[in-house]
Amino acid sequence: MEKYKVLKTQLLELGLNNMANNFLQEANRCREANLDYLDYLSEIVSKEIIEKLERSINYRIRNAKYPMFKTIEQFDFSFQPDLDKQKVLDIVEFDFLKGAENILFIGPPGVGKSHLSIAIGIEACKRRIRNVFYTATELLKQLKIAKVSNSLPDFLERLRRFSIVIVDELGYMPLDIEDAHLFFQFVNSKYEKTSVILSSNSNFAEWDKIFKDSVVASAIIDRLVHHSRIFKINGNSYRVKNKLVDSE
Repeated sequence: MEKYKVLKTQLLELGLNNMANNFLQEANRCREANLDYLDYLSEIVSKEIIEKLERSINYRIRNAKYPMFKTIEQFDFSFQPDLDKQKVLDIVEFDFLKGAENILFIGPPGVGKSHLSIAIGIEACKRRIRNVFYTATELLKQLKIAKVSNSLPDFLERLRRFSIVIVDELGYMPLDIEDAHLFFQFVNSKYEKTSVILSSNSNFAEWDKIFKDSVVASAIIDRLVHHSRIFKINGNSYRVKNKLVDSE
């Protein structure tokens, strides 16, 4: 028993928590199964690696600050038949990161833009790809705070270190001229360096109304679209679908 306590303490000091909590149980199991020492070592090391990977993924998901947990598997492609499923699945191969491409989801409310954006982010966490989620309103709030505190360049640099910045719900809330200029600075800082995943309920032709400045709107569109994969979703709302199901 003394050896058990010493070994457990040593494993905990090394940060091998899974091994510390399970090595005795695994030793007994391997003994009963007539496994040799290498098999035993392989078993406990593999489980330690799996647990560390899961902790890393969960940490990244928490830090990305998604408003909900969504996966690609949960998305009902049959309800949006005009959306090319294979092209969406190609996104989560993450080849788009090599060319700092952007992913743009355009369509009316309720068609699954946020779901897909979050699902791609969650999958990125599983691949240890750094990403962070903002609504457009929250991002602009943080940009304004950074500007007032004279830390805007630092904040933009921090965002540039993320391989993906997800911006959701652009166009849902009115913006002013300051918002437009700050959003341009964000997009410009990411341009051809790292990727943006953005969803909007407004077509590009309407963005001059969103930003109250056609010149700034054109500059934003130019940089977002130059290297991008654009998905226009024109189907029905999932929320309406669920309401109809509930009322039957």
